[in-house]
Formats: sequence, C-alpha cells, structure tokens
Amino acid sequence: MKLSNSFTVVLNILFTLLVITSPLPLGATNDITTHRIVIHEGKVKGEQTLKFNQGTSINIEIKSDKNMELHVHGYDIKLDLKAGITAKLSFDAQVAGRFSVTRHDAHGNDSHGALFYIEIYPQ
Repeated sequence: MKLSNSFTVVLNILFTLLVITSPLPLGATNDITTHRIVIHEGKVKGEQTLKFNQGTSINIEIKSDKNMELHVHGYDIKLDLKAGITAKLSFDAQVAGRFSVTRHDAHGNDSHGALFYIEIYPQ
C-alpha cells in the first residue's frame, strides 16, 4: 500500500510540473496553420477564403507582382508587400468572424474591394 501511495505522489508532482512549465493555458491548443496567397494583377490566384479555428496561430505567406499595402479588417493589421518578395502575415486568431483583407492605396483608402477573406470559427 505504501508503494502505491508513493507512486501517486510522484504522478501528482509530475503532473504539477507539466502544468507549471506548459507555455499554454490548460486546454488550449497551439495549432499553427500556414497558407500561401499569390496576388497577380490585383487578384488572388486560387483560394479566396481562408478558414481557421479560433485559438489558431495563423501564418499566411503572401507574394504579389506589385507593391501594395494589405489591411486585415477587424484585426487592424497592415502588411507592406514588395513586388516579387514573399511577406508573412502572422497573428493569433482570438476573435471569431469573417474578415476582409483589402489593398490600400498610398493614402490608406481601400481600393477594389476585398482581395480575400479570413474566416475564424469559434471553439
């Protein structure tokens, strides 16, 4: 009986250490999803709606044939693109919803509507 009590104590200590040293809250996930977007002549080639679960770390690699600034509405994230160079858009999907990604002109105005959408589904 004493051996099983010692075993239980050791298990409790190990579990406590695991919880204390975990970089994430208990029950949280650290899913990382990467998508690639290509913009050619002002339009996205391929998938125009990217879908993620809330709590996901989002990584989107974006390459354009022209210089432009992108804006993720709802998250208020801006990203400068240089022609021919892949840029990375990364953020944590904390807020659920459908968010448009638009191109802004030199004055910060939306031009030509949404290039693509990011949909984040609640957990």
